Amino acid sequence: MSSKSVNSIESAVHALANDRLVAMPTETVYGLAARIDRPLAIEKVFKTKGRPSFDPLIVHVASLEQAKSLVSSWPTSADILAQKFWPGPLTLVVPKNSSVSDLISSGLETVGIRVPNHPLALELLTKCATPLAAPSANRFGRTSPTAIDHVRTEFPEAIASGEVFILDGGACDVGVESTVVRCEDDQVTVLRPGGVTKSELEAALRAANILTPVLFASENKKVASPGHTEHHYMPTKPLSVFWGSKAEIDAHKKQLSPQFQTISLNSDARLAARELYAALRSADQTEGKSSLILYRETQSHDELWQAIDDRLKRAASHRLGSPPSDQPHVI
Repeated sequence: MSSKSVNSIESAVHALANDRLVAMPTETVYGLAARIDRPLAIEKVFKTKGRPSFDPLIVHVASLEQAKSLVSSWPTSADILAQKFWPGPLTLVVPKNSSVSDLISSGLETVGIRVPNHPLALELLTKCATPLAAPSANRFGRTSPTAIDHVRTEFPEAIASGEVFILDGGACDVGVESTVVRCEDDQVTVLRPGGVTKSELEAALRAANILTPVLFASENKKVASPGHTEHHYMPTKPLSVFWGSKAEIDAHKKQLSPQFQTISLNSDARLAARELYAALRSADQTEGKSSLILYRETQSHDELWQAIDDRLKRAASHRLGSPPSDQPHVI
């Protein structure tokens, strides 16, 4: 690590200790981080993002041991999944203890915890020696940031005033938010699809001779997971998303109004996820186009498309066609 990076981390640690926020790189998206033991800073996270208090924050930790210090119980399923996928794009929702405030958990008795897989994030967490609550570093409901310029666009005033310190870690590798799963003794429930798929979760549990079923959660009024509101990840311009075969998409393009800026995703799910938010932001800034349309071919069966489709459904103002991930699989 360069001396410049070390100095940046030291400055970030100092900012966090003084109730300021840090735009922290992770492998998924950039987070807007605050120390969990600084109530004023946690309040600033909600205020800076314009985030409603009912939407819980994910807590980022440096290690499995630090995660266990935040909980009242640690199910066997959580232990298996943490050891398999941490550091990485998996958030475990488990019963919290009193070290996690109700403001962070939105009054729930559980908290989402993960170890991010990014060297600067891990270095910051280690140097800080305190878990960090870090939702995505964007205005609430808007497109998530996967590069530091996205963060600068979101919070120019807060950055200029010094209330938000930037830690530049380059482009995010995964590109969509973490998978969120609730771990209980008798069941593992996917609350939000992400970079770790349901099949990967099931395989990890089977390998440890754990027969706990992995199920998808149905939508409900009680928000138990971040990024779960009906409209989220939205660009400023109206976005239509078209799911269909290549032939259906080609036919629709021929009838397309010139007012639309078109977006097409890579056929490789990993590349599509990595590029998704940057593509939305770039299209949103195109001059002379009042609306956006994103074409998503549905032939691929890679499970990561479930996470991408989840983001697209919430980002869309209008939906055309239906994503394969809308197949009945909820509990």
